[in-house]
Formats: sequence, C-alpha cells, structure tokens
Amino acid sequence: MTALIEIYNNKITSEDNAVYGNEVCDKYLKGNKIAKEAMDEWINNISVQLLTITVFYNPEIICIGGGISEEAWFIEAVKEKYKSICKSYFEGEEFITTKIDKCNYNNDSNILGAIINVNEMLT
Repeated sequence: MTALIEIYNNKITSEDNAVYGNEVCDKYLKGNKIAKEAMDEWINNISVQLLTITVFYNPEIICIGGGISEEAWFIEAVKEKYKSICKSYFEGEEFITTKIDKCNYNNDSNILGAIINVNEMLT
C-alpha cells in the first residue's frame, strides 16, 4: 500500500496527503477522481509485475495477500487488468494460464509464511 499512498500523494497538494492506504481506498470507493487515477496506476503496476513473474516462472497461481486482498473489488480489478495486459503483450492470444487469486489468510499470509519458513529451517 506504500506505493499507492506515494502515487496518490504525488497527484495532490501536500495538505491533502494520505497517510494510510485505506484513506485512498475510501476516496476511490466514493468516486474521488484523483484516488481513481492513483488506484488505476497502482493496479496497472501490480498487474505488470504479475505478468513479469508469470513470464519468468510460469506459476499455476499467484496469490495476493495483505489487507487489501480482503477487498473483492480489488482482486477483481487486478485480475481484469492482468488479463488485459496479457492480451496486449501477446497480441490477443490467451496462452497465459496463471491464475490470480487472493490469499486465504489475507493480511496474516506473510506472518504465516514466515512461521512456516522458520519452522522448516529448524527441523
């Protein structure tokens, strides 16, 4: 969410700076034009990076975690943009099969991953 906040803050005057990502999300959901521009740019950036991961590793699935992953609209927006970018890069061919979805544990996914990693290192 730090990138979203930075994108948003670069588009506005300093008096209106956002501190938290949920501030930008709330403004976006209320139809704020600048928040929409920032969100669209952030979703585009995420989708381009997902495509990069897909091209290099060809995973079956990429799961998005963090607090924002609890928002169904966000996951759907990323999926739609990802598909659009894939089609534009590959001239309409739909041979990318990587699925984009949300993590089961949302904002706790990173903590659980760290615990599993440490547990595997200790055993």
